[in-house]
Amino acid sequence: MKKGIWIGLGALALIIFSSRKAMAQSSSGDRGYINKNPGNIRKSNITYKGEINPSSDPAFKQFQSMAFGYRAMFKLLQAYINAGWNTINIMLNHYAPPTDGNHTDNYINFVSGQTGIDPDQVISINDSIALAGIVKAISKMENGIVANNQEVLDGYNLFLTA
Repeated sequence: MKKGIWIGLGALALIIFSSRKAMAQSSSGDRGYINKNPGNIRKSNITYKGEINPSSDPAFKQFQSMAFGYRAMFKLLQAYINAGWNTINIMLNHYAPPTDGNHTDNYINFVSGQTGIDPDQVISINDSIALAGIVKAISKMENGIVANNQEVLDGYNLFLTA
């Protein structure tokens, strides 16, 4: 692995593990945790590594582990950024659109507030710290509890490998 990638991973681990909030375990019984899908990614024709097919949930994907669920979130954000949907504002208007009954503006403000990233700031796929922050904030918004930092890091590592 190249030196720059190790430095990036070290910085990512430092940010994730220095979170001032307590790590939460999957005791909430929430749908996202039952499905090991912390982003509550809806069923689609896209198949992610670690996805359980067919999903027994009528609307949402299910994964083999939370790490694979977080990996799917990183992959989805990567697809958004590659499509030019590279700000929190644009991402969340696609991820949680008002047409699905979401309070998208509240969602945008929540993720922006959790990450400290302006809603209109362009996010790079190479900005591991911003991506991890967005993934953690989406997970918290979807599930009402703080993401397990180790599971997020495991998901990010899976994202990097395939």
